[in-house]
Amino acid sequence: MKALVHRKKPADAEWHHEVQSFAQLPRIGEHFALRPEGPFYLTKVVFYCPFRAHYDAEIFALEDGSSMSEILRRDAPECWQRE
Repeated sequence: MKALVHRKKPADAEWHHEVQSFAQLPRIGEHFALRPEGPFYLTKVVFYCPFRAHYDAEIFALEDGSSMSEILRRDAPECWQRE
């Protein structure tokens, strides 16, 4: 699936725009990365395009600034947490 990704750092005024391919589109509240090493982005808004377009959705996301282990520690379900 292709998506037009609008991304930025929370403190920045300007958005960066690019078309990216996804196996599955992220949902609101989910994190994604455009490269294996990050940075990670938190999905804020997803507009699906059920009509003929150059992409399947538009995604607005803010750079999180956290590492994958920090995101997992903070956002993982309780059943994944160690006692």
